[in-house]
Amino acid sequence: MKNQAGYSLIEVIVVIAIVGILAAISAPIWKPIFANATQKEAARNIASALRDARAKAISENFEHRINFDLATGKYDLEIGDRTTGSTTWTSIKSYKASDAVEIKGTLTCNNTNFSIQFNPNGTANSTYACIMDKNGTKQFAAGVSSAITGRVNIRRWDTTAAVWE
Repeated sequence: MKNQAGYSLIEVIVVIAIVGILAAISAPIWKPIFANATQKEAARNIASALRDARAKAISENFEHRINFDLATGKYDLEIGDRTTGSTTWTSIKSYKASDAVEIKGTLTCNNTNFSIQFNPNGTANSTYACIMDKNGTKQFAAGVSSAITGRVNIRRWDTTAAVWE
């Protein structure tokens, strides 16, 4: 019989078993990391929608807003009927947050429906959408930090200091 190089079936099974045991041991470590990634993605998606609303308000010379429906986890990009003081809003695009997150209003994370509105000159109302996990733990907030500039940013909740960073 020739001398053949390679691995035996037993060696392959032992390696697969070791990899499986290591994966099972490390699984609890990965769970919070994936949960945090989902909430960060939700914050980035909201920030992207807000930036889109600001850009459209400037380019189309009409008020635009992101209107949040907290009961459904949906938020809509809407266009107003005027450059200022719009009374009628028409939905342009709808978004849905992941089922793994909850969206609340303002940095205090309350249950009130709200909107973040952008004007044709780039200004906006300064408020945030609070992104929480299903246990009610604050994680991220996406919104407008300065009403004058309409700058959109994402903030992270510091659980140690109990403040937004």
